[in-house]
Amino acid sequence: MARVPALLRVVLASALGGVACTGSIQTGGDGDDTSPGGGGPGSGSGGGAVPPGNSAPGVAQLRRLTILEYRNTVRDLLGVGDVPIPELSGDQEASTSGYTTGAAITTAGDARKLLEGTETLVAAAMPNLGGQVPCIDDPGAAEPCARQFITQFGRRAFRRPLVEEEITRWLGLYRAQRDPAVGASFAEGIRGVTIALLQSPNFLYRRELAPGAAIKDGRFIRFNSYEMASRLSYAFWASMPDERLFALAEAGKLQSPQAIRDEARRLLLAPKAKDVYGDFATQWLNLAPVVSSLKADALKFTPEVGKAMLAETGAFLSDIFMRPNATGRLDELFTSTRTFADATLAGIYGVSGVAGNALSPVTLDPKERAGLFTQLGFLTMHGDSEGSFPTRRGAEILRRVFCRDIEIPPNLVVPDVKPPSPGVTTRQRFEEHSSNPCAICHQLFDPIGFAFENYDGIGHYRTTDNGQPVDATGTLELGGRTVSFKNAVELMPALAAADEVRSCVATQWMRYLLRREETQGDLPSLDAARKAFRDSSYDMRELLIAIAGSDAFTRRTPALGEVLP
Repeated sequence: MARVPALLRVVLASALGGVACTGSIQTGGDGDDTSPGGGGPGSGSGGGAVPPGNSAPGVAQLRRLTILEYRNTVRDLLGVGDVPIPELSGDQEASTSGYTTGAAITTAGDARKLLEGTETLVAAAMPNLGGQVPCIDDPGAAEPCARQFITQFGRRAFRRPLVEEEITRWLGLYRAQRDPAVGASFAEGIRGVTIALLQSPNFLYRRELAPGAAIKDGRFIRFNSYEMASRLSYAFWASMPDERLFALAEAGKLQSPQAIRDEARRLLLAPKAKDVYGDFATQWLNLAPVVSSLKADALKFTPEVGKAMLAETGAFLSDIFMRPNATGRLDELFTSTRTFADATLAGIYGVSGVAGNALSPVTLDPKERAGLFTQLGFLTMHGDSEGSFPTRRGAEILRRVFCRDIEIPPNLVVPDVKPPSPGVTTRQRFEEHSSNPCAICHQLFDPIGFAFENYDGIGHYRTTDNGQPVDATGTLELGGRTVSFKNAVELMPALAAADEVRSCVATQWMRYLLRREETQGDLPSLDAARKAFRDSSYDMRELLIAIAGSDAFTRRTPALGEVLP
């Protein structure tokens, strides 16, 4: 049916103007600090200079669905699964938050791939659309049914009701296809409209705002109930709202902080939340590239093993949030010996009794493992091709767990680490940093990295390195006191109990949910979330619920040049 795509290219060309997104991770502070972490206010646009305690949420960036969000949304909207999705441009960092958003669709090549992929999706979904609008299964259906379909399906696709002008426009596309000069059947007309709806910026971009629907709230804008339904569903499910959220939005019942927190509590315990927990952990610890890690042949690492490691990370975090009698506690994230492994991962861990490719719950040796940072995904992604990599592992924890940015001075030439030699351990080679110009930085993260010397390039536990006993001991300044540890297993409880770490985890979750860096005006919201986190004995579920009800999540500063009603 070549005639329909030709018409859709006209619609697409007029609808898809170039839209782009832009936006440094800051230093972490303790749980009572008023900064996002001791390094000054955020640099994101919109907040301005705001006195401490005055809430002024930042600008909400217009952003395309991420690939995960797109995949989940077409699954829930069209009722199709395991169908190839269009080849979208890869996700990109959102406003220096450390987390991603979908890349803008700006080129003809991107548009063509989207069109071709959408045609495949809709062809697979056509049998399911009758369940949403039954009249389209009637062979004699005509324009009144097309209007009903556009109104009802469009509401779900755009995640808000269509205004009459939009209904008329999409109905015009249906009529153009039914014109005798084109000769499309009713089913072909519906298929063409569906393809076009799924290429609209109103579907592809996170902007569930009908013309004239902005709600002024003093000098800020409060997200309306439909916007809040989507903010909640994409925050906790990485997908579109369900019918309960749509019903609450239609009734205008997603405006009070308590109503929003109640829905957040429901969503974060639903099975769909598993994708978000895995996505957060993967982005937080920069794990996605693990599948293409280059490792020594002797380690027998493959992309499939890397994928299993990512699946383990997601299952581990989901288990902390969602299993029966789950605690959601931060200390479990850092200290638990319960995880999930297939036969290959179990072999690396030295656990028996696991067969096949499916993940099964396993308990690891508490003398060897403690929480997320001694699991295979983190150790592999931030290890060397064969052995450990203390600088990389320590620096990653400093960035991600302490929220401390690390920048190499532009005039500093970093000397190479000496290559391995007989009888010399990795630690001994890297300790030479303490006597070169890099010492001031390496004193920050090398002691953390040395704690992981018991793990090789893909996380096997070891007690010797290059024929010598492993030395994983060290000391670290935490909360104004010196903490000594023998290895990573002893370090992890100290990290979980550190105010600096607790504060940073709260900051990281807010950045993930907002997909932007916090501004000065977001600090009251962040402080309130940290307090809820502390008051709940550091239950991460209560942290997320508090963020969802905060000003930073429920309001925004008008964008530059935005005209308000």
